[in-house]
Amino acid sequence: GTTFMGTALVALLRLTSPAETTYSPVASAWFRHAPKQQQQQHKPTEVCGVGMFQSLERSLGVAGLVGLDRLLGFKIVHELAKLADDYALAVKPLAPFLDRLRDTLHPTWLPTPDAPKFYAAAAKKLEKVSAEIFVRVRALGHAQLLRLAFKHTLRLRSRLDANGLYQALAALDLSLVSDLSQRDDDHAAFDRDRLRDLANLLDASGFSHPTEQIYLATDPLPFLPEALLALVLSYASKLDYDPALATLAKRKPNFPIDGFVLVVGLHTLLKQLHPSYTHLLLRYLAQFVNSTLHALAPNPPNHHNPDHPRDSLPLEVVNTVWVIDHLCRIAKIPLPTDLLPIEILATAS
Repeated sequence: GTTFMGTALVALLRLTSPAETTYSPVASAWFRHAPKQQQQQHKPTEVCGVGMFQSLERSLGVAGLVGLDRLLGFKIVHELAKLADDYALAVKPLAPFLDRLRDTLHPTWLPTPDAPKFYAAAAKKLEKVSAEIFVRVRALGHAQLLRLAFKHTLRLRSRLDANGLYQALAALDLSLVSDLSQRDDDHAAFDRDRLRDLANLLDASGFSHPTEQIYLATDPLPFLPEALLALVLSYASKLDYDPALATLAKRKPNFPIDGFVLVVGLHTLLKQLHPSYTHLLLRYLAQFVNSTLHALAPNPPNHHNPDHPRDSLPLEVVNTVWVIDHLCRIAKIPLPTDLLPIEILATAS
């Protein structure tokens, strides 16, 4: 950026780049792994966390954090608009294949025949589209996690410095939402200037939750659940669970991917669309897990370990279960125990 705020935001985006770091949801921080030859001796190093955002708040003030947060909001809108445009162009020549793929996947409660070969072929066919979507989804997840960090910092400052004002804003916000919902379309009685002032106060106090926000009204995106299924399957093998960070981390330093960033980006994209998109993607992912395990049933892995079921399952299956679990958590929907046995879902924790 050519302005101070733009330069500060670019520096923050580079510092927390998913290509270089891994976000840990339990620590609410970004970590960088030591070189491979030193990983046994050195734990991941925190490069940006709560302390960094508190320093930013002391340096830039509340207005500065709100400004950075709004810039990220504009970036998310831009990424969503570009994703919708690029997707429409990329998927058009693949429509016949995607139509056949959808027919093969339905009904989703049935295992797909010859699952390993079928899913590998589908992921290969959609590799180019998956790569284009992945770049946008990764940018969405990255920006959303930074926005969440800003909101947490603003909320903490508001609670500590002006808890009375914070509680009054919460009560006023709740009462206005209740009043608006009862008036149907009769909103003319509300003072728009006062509503705008209230919205600014709510933003400065960290009230809004970025992952629940609708950023862009988009037209329906045909075959998106099928394309996102191919995306998850294409990148699942490039991740592995890191117990130190309690998340999926890149298996090799040259993999520009981060598990939690990917899930948050997927949710942000799906949040702009009808909920049926999310539920269909979850059914597809669960079907992949069930179909793969069904195909492996006659020849179970030689390294079966009943004490650690995670180690007994293929990497792609375990990581897909993790994606299902965390996508449900972020979207605040019940775990799909009707799609997957609880014993399989437990491997995600």
